[in-house]
Amino acid sequence: MSLILNYDIEELPDAESFILYDLTGNYITSNLGGWGTPNTEENVVVTFKLVFTKISDGIVADTLTLTAAAYPVTDWVNGVLIPFTDGTILADGSYTVDLTTYDVSGVVLDTQSLEFCFYALIKDEVMNDLLSYNTCLPKQTKELYLEKGRILDNLYYAAQESQVTHFNENLANLVKLT
Repeated sequence: MSLILNYDIEELPDAESFILYDLTGNYITSNLGGWGTPNTEENVVVTFKLVFTKISDGIVADTLTLTAAAYPVTDWVNGVLIPFTDGTILADGSYTVDLTTYDVSGVVLDTQSLEFCFYALIKDEVMNDLLSYNTCLPKQTKELYLEKGRILDNLYYAAQESQVTHFNENLANLVKLT
């Protein structure tokens, strides 16, 4: 069996970057598609290309070609922060993310696809600015919206990090406010 990339992407609130995680693991009898002999070694990857295509219309939103020198594959297991192309901010929606790895000769080592959803998070100053435009809302209502927004951000983070206790505490606080 040959190398089978297994990766995940974490959306960041700024929508201008993301974190790429390598979940492939090392080659062992229970993981025949992993890195290492007889498959490709991680240090053989010289370039990787990520193509983000919006599922609803098939339009390519961004294509990133990055070098392993700048983003070593061995760092992916801990997550590597990758910015989108200058000025690119992915619109909300579902995307197909194709990851292709290449060796020094430009030969494709592996290509894998992942479906992923990007959703903008409104928080901090953006939320304050948004609420300040509605002059009809009383101050207490604005503060309540801000607190609910803060709790929703906490819920999102707790869910991403699988922090069940933190998630439940914030959910209980949100219920109290409604």
